[in-house]
Amino acid sequence: MRKIGRRFITIATLVGAAGLSMAASAFTLSAPFVTTSEKLHKLESLRFDEVCGVGELGQSLCLNATLEKIWLPQTVTSFIRPGLSSSIYIADGAKCGIDTEGVKCFGTSQKDFDLKPLIENSLAGTVQTSAQNACGLSNRRTSLRCLTSDWTTETKPEFTINTAQPISAIGIANSLICWAEKNTITCKADRWGWAPSPMIFVQAEEILVGEEWLCARNRKTAQCWFQNQNPVTLADDFLTATHWTTDGVEFCALSQDRRLICADFKSGHVAPPKTHLIPAQYAQPNSGVTDIWLGPYRELCVLKMKDDAVECWNMIWGQPDPVPFSDSVLELHGSISVPCALLKNGSVECRSRSSHNSRSLPQAGRIHVEFGGYNRCYWNERGIDCPGRMDRVDFLNIKAASSSPDGESLCVFGADVATSRDTIACYGWNTEVRNAPADLANVVQLSVEADNACALSDDGSSNRTLTCWGNGYRGEPFPAQLFSPSKVLVSSRHACTLDKFGLLCWGDLATLGLTIPAGLEQPGKVVDFALGSNRTCAILDTGDVQCWGKLYSEDQNPPLMSSATSIVGSGASLFCALDQPTAGQSDLHCWGGNTPFPR
Repeated sequence: MRKIGRRFITIATLVGAAGLSMAASAFTLSAPFVTTSEKLHKLESLRFDEVCGVGELGQSLCLNATLEKIWLPQTVTSFIRPGLSSSIYIADGAKCGIDTEGVKCFGTSQKDFDLKPLIENSLAGTVQTSAQNACGLSNRRTSLRCLTSDWTTETKPEFTINTAQPISAIGIANSLICWAEKNTITCKADRWGWAPSPMIFVQAEEILVGEEWLCARNRKTAQCWFQNQNPVTLADDFLTATHWTTDGVEFCALSQDRRLICADFKSGHVAPPKTHLIPAQYAQPNSGVTDIWLGPYRELCVLKMKDDAVECWNMIWGQPDPVPFSDSVLELHGSISVPCALLKNGSVECRSRSSHNSRSLPQAGRIHVEFGGYNRCYWNERGIDCPGRMDRVDFLNIKAASSSPDGESLCVFGADVATSRDTIACYGWNTEVRNAPADLANVVQLSVEADNACALSDDGSSNRTLTCWGNGYRGEPFPAQLFSPSKVLVSSRHACTLDKFGLLCWGDLATLGLTIPAGLEQPGKVVDFALGSNRTCAILDTGDVQCWGKLYSEDQNPPLMSSATSIVGSGASLFCALDQPTAGQSDLHCWGGNTPFPR
């Protein structure tokens, strides 16, 4: 059935054999870092000087024009965005993590497992832990549920803090619990110790609590309060830092340009590196540090991008020493006293002086990279981060996302942070694209360009739908009927989908020579395809690559390939494909567009 209204079209279809699989698979706030050469197994996104996809070991991988690996974070940890925090929770001997199968916990006694229901019943990504407390937000953000240690019993007593306004951020340290609602930060000491008076601060998005101080930041400013004195405004390096960390006494951060910095509470400026004993290699821009943790007794640890290894030192007298984790480290965390890590083999390991403690914890999905016209987005099922975008994109449990290569349009399908319900939202200048169909459900793939968008939905039954909206195209109309579409792509001038009966395209085909060549519309002839603004390229069942459309120069034709396996295109009609390598040649071939990639 064809459904037309508000310039969007939905076609109900019949599902054939295999359904579409969408691999859920990170952010960069500074210039890319290059490490050793690796190979791609599948291509997913492309811009003129960078191509991203799946590596040979199933990991996310981006390569630059010289085919060297570009650093990617292994998780989405966005700049002060609630709901996108770590996947590992460690408190009082308990270690919990979230993977594709749900929450898993292990610890030294039965009472450690109390963390699991707290995580499961809290808004995803909002749980924070300390040596004495663990707290998480309710789905509506109007209450804070906490566990607190009671050394006289085998259980952890619970208590709830209810608020009049939605909570935008929480911070805990030892027995102190703080939360932000609207224009105020309030703190509660559940036993004893320093408890600051309510502080005026507009819509805090991150709170860091020390023994006698508290710091907070929103999108415009970062401030610290020391023993209820007037706030000190922090330097911009702290406002824009990618990570904040504290041991309760010191406050350190990882700046956008990858410098390790610590705060001078009196001035709010960056303290000289010698004051806090930060080695010279970590006090310089582009240090290669991707994560930091500051533990008790001023033990500072860094995760290094170069070898995915951890180094720690004492900030008073020590020198950096490697921490002998049993595998490469994906994420750096801390327990009460020692650094812990999520390793590439899926286990969680905590390093101590005499032993290692680890248990199996399968890691969550890898990260997708989406190139926009002016920025990039990183996402997996835990969240999305788009550095440089002015609009706020708050989603969890993301199923699909797509960004226009030629503009600002971005669409995301997943659980909205505010409601925890699956929904679609689109962003950008184009009103028609932003006005996405509200009834879209079970979206497994999105494709977006500046003025048009399409979504492929699959509810697991016999009905699959392709829905498109936006300004539409001139020329060839949207197909009247589809059968089991497995992929959809849109460009500025046309769109195509691949179903069980072959390749179908619509839009301005005749003007640009984009009509599908005779024979290629037959079932099974095209096994994969990619679009540029005025070209279409397809991998055929023979392993060859064939392109058609507007041809401005001969270098827009693909090189000879015999066993192409994956293809990707960009808005500038730049294409890359993977082929079986021959002696002395790369298996990545690119053509068209303006690019330094090998031809």
